[in-house]
Amino acid sequence: MTKDDYVNAIRQAFITVASKAAMAAIVAAFPPAATWPLSALINFAVTKIITFGAESAETGAFFFYIDMRVNIQANDFTEAALKNYAAQKSGDKNAIKIAEDNLIAAHKRFVKFTV
Repeated sequence: MTKDDYVNAIRQAFITVASKAAMAAIVAAFPPAATWPLSALINFAVTKIITFGAESAETGAFFFYIDMRVNIQANDFTEAALKNYAAQKSGDKNAIKIAEDNLIAAHKRFVKFTV
C-alpha cells in the first residue's frame, strides 16, 4: 500500500464517520430531516461539505501527517478504514453498509477515553 492509499483510506473514513454523525445530529434537532426526499438532499449537502473540508489543503496536510501509534485500536481502525475505502470503491451497497458499520465501531473503540 502506498502512502496515498493510506491517506485516502483515512480521509474516506473521516468523511464517512463525520457525515453519519452530522446527519444524526441534524435528525435529532429536526426530525423531519429523516424523511425522504429531504434526508437525501441534506445527506448529499452534508457529505459534499465534509468532503470539501477533508480535501482542503490544511486538512489534507493533517491527514497526510497523521501518525497512528502502534496499538490494537489504531490497527483495528486502520484496517476498518482500508476495508471501508475498498468497499466505497467497489460500489457494492451491502459491502459499503457492512464496512461503514465496522468502521464506526472501530472508530468508537479507537477514540474511547478511559479513566
